[in-house]
Amino acid sequence: MKSTVRGINFLDAKANDLPPYTFVAFEAVAWLLEHVEGVVIEREAIDLVQKMINERLVCHTSGDTRYLNIIIEIVLKNIK
Repeated sequence: MKSTVRGINFLDAKANDLPPYTFVAFEAVAWLLEHVEGVVIEREAIDLVQKMINERLVCHTSGDTRYLNIIIEIVLKNIK
């Protein structure tokens, strides 16, 4: 790890009627780039998030993992 001081920011689940530990995919990619050693380009960060999706470590707030694949691709297009 580059930094162990701060983790990713979670949304206020109660105020937004979301499950606990909800985060924005774009912010996750940015956080990985900033804090994880060896992740230096957006594609590497996105691939790491995709691995977490595949291993069912994260999922869309609806519980449907198919949505994250779409969200990650949107993030990639917006970063370019």
